[in-house]
Amino acid sequence: MFFEDLSEYTYEDEDSFIDIESGYKAAWFRPTYTRLNVGWLEFGRPYPTGTVPHEFVEKLHAVQRVQMMNYCLGLHACDLCPAAGAPEHSGEVRIPGAPGTTYAPRP
Repeated sequence: MFFEDLSEYTYEDEDSFIDIESGYKAAWFRPTYTRLNVGWLEFGRPYPTGTVPHEFVEKLHAVQRVQMMNYCLGLHACDLCPAAGAPEHSGEVRIPGAPGTTYAPRP
């Protein structure tokens, strides 16, 4: 599933929050902030590549360990990795940005 980076998130009107550490699930809410897509990639669509600081990767993994948004709204086949066609879970995270904005990456 592809969405252009930094385009407005339109996949779902509401978000559901899951706290992985506590197991608290399904707090549905309609966000009042702007959500921007990041990393919704698809085979055949160009996307920028490059290196990122190790600290960035560590912080993203830390977020993934404690929260998940909109977990399993459906299954999508990953067509980017060597095991192309293998189902993946459909979960997202939210990363705070400027006031009133959050990023909606697809980890």
